[in-house]
Amino acid sequence: MDRTKAPVMQELGDPDELDTLLGSYVDEIRINPDAVLQGLGGQLKAYQPLLRDHQVKSLFGQRQDALVGFETTVEAGGTARRDRLAADALKEQIQALQWDDKTRKMAMAIHYGYGVGEFLWAKAGSLIYPEALKVRRCWNFGFGKDGELRKRTAYGRSEPMPERKFWVVAFGADDDDSPYGLGLAHHLYWPVFLKRNGAKFWSLFLDKFGTPSTVARYPNNARPEEKRTALDAARALRSLGATALPDGFDIQLVEAAGAGKGNFEAFLKYWDDAVAKLILGQSGTSTIGPYSGTAGVHNTVRMDIIRSDADLLCESFNAGPVRWLTDWNYPGAAYPKVWRRIPRVEDEKAQIERDTQLWAMGIELTDEAVLERYGEGYRRRQGAAGPQFAEAKAGKGVRPLLDPQKGSDPFSDVDVLTDQLDDLAMDAMENLIAPIRNLMHEVDTLEELRDRLLEAYPTMDSKALANLMAQAMGVACLEGMVS
Repeated sequence: MDRTKAPVMQELGDPDELDTLLGSYVDEIRINPDAVLQGLGGQLKAYQPLLRDHQVKSLFGQRQDALVGFETTVEAGGTARRDRLAADALKEQIQALQWDDKTRKMAMAIHYGYGVGEFLWAKAGSLIYPEALKVRRCWNFGFGKDGELRKRTAYGRSEPMPERKFWVVAFGADDDDSPYGLGLAHHLYWPVFLKRNGAKFWSLFLDKFGTPSTVARYPNNARPEEKRTALDAARALRSLGATALPDGFDIQLVEAAGAGKGNFEAFLKYWDDAVAKLILGQSGTSTIGPYSGTAGVHNTVRMDIIRSDADLLCESFNAGPVRWLTDWNYPGAAYPKVWRRIPRVEDEKAQIERDTQLWAMGIELTDEAVLERYGEGYRRRQGAAGPQFAEAKAGKGVRPLLDPQKGSDPFSDVDVLTDQLDDLAMDAMENLIAPIRNLMHEVDTLEELRDRLLEAYPTMDSKALANLMAQAMGVACLEGMVS
């Protein structure tokens, strides 16, 4: 074997050529290979009635609600200023889209196999932003022979959709040959079908064995209209409980001969459990049972599925709309990342314990580490620069800022106070430069920014920063007197 032979660059494992050729014959819409769907006529809308089943609707709603219940974070793709600006702009844009609502609707791709969302782009100065995101009915769209999105039109035709306009998400496929994915509806169809028919036969069973049958007797020489009268009387007795009969007619209530031992309740429960396993991966969190010890394991399985949903949705969004917006507005910037922060309960508990031990040892987490581990919504307490202050005040023997016996300290009081001022001034500095940042989004050239900087100056609020600086100078003065 020649070890230096060049690799083959051409793609050889193409999708089924028969499907591609047939799709081209019917206006370039490829056939969805879902075998169950093909048996229903090939129309994806046939899966919509499954959501009317109470178990499917309830459990799939749990999966959607749990997904959007976790916080969304936006991470900068790099450390450069342009990378951070791209991430900040993206965060503002997705918040304006009613992100949780749109995520919940796009998660319907889990049911159907794929989802389609259309962006309505707008422009403010040189900035392109999504004015709205509208989640469309996925069965109105299909895919061409090259995987491109096409919209179905009248008379069985279709038209190609423009690039960088639609966000498409696919779920559940076993391979990359079909862009349609394979939704939960494919697996739910037969359990729901059998359950519905079981409920129908259970109703007939209860009707037959729960109430006696009504029998009307008429003379052998009764005319057709007299027979109809007897039948109507029997129906009236069954539904109204009372009726009137002419002389010579008789009505009896006849009990069913068999006792009826069909266990329809167990039959329906079996399929309800099957639906729960398909949607949540287990049935323990959807029912109340005696084995409460396994509830934690079942919930872990459920959370793994929800975490997978979040990752797949975010990966799709990062590979599409995030890249488009960055290329348009911040060309050359590293692409930011959008994620749902779904912590593992066990891991988070261990992490908190470890961070607490580090704190007791005098090691402090940076603000970046806190943001990465615990997400947004946290800030340093006023007057708390680190473990040195807290431990020294508590008298726990931690070395003070300056050790008189050892002389100077590499981490001096000036360094600590400077770091503390830097942390406390973050919000004040943000408010101070906010008008300039907004102005940058409104102008098209650096010359225009230069000319309009004076307009922003009156709106720059420096009071909060000035107050912090005054307090810092006072503390530094007092610290100098003490030392």
